[in-house]
Amino acid sequence: MEKAYVRKMERLAEYCPEDCKFHKPGVQNLCKAQDVGLETFVQCLEKEPSACDCSLSFVNSWFCSCAPRVYIAKKLRKCP
Repeated sequence: MEKAYVRKMERLAEYCPEDCKFHKPGVQNLCKAQDVGLETFVQCLEKEPSACDCSLSFVNSWFCSCAPRVYIAKKLRKCP
């Protein structure tokens, strides 16, 4: 992963709560999320999304508000 992307994610991670799953496993083991066209959220695809402080439940779906995870799902999804 390019250094510029890593620096961007580190800056974005400052806005996430410490209990956000993004901080625990690191970039190599990201939680599953999918861009669904919302500007500041992505759909959480984890089995237990309620375990993460960045997850929000809305209309029978779970969404992730983790800034680095949203950035990755939206901007880097096409990168190898």
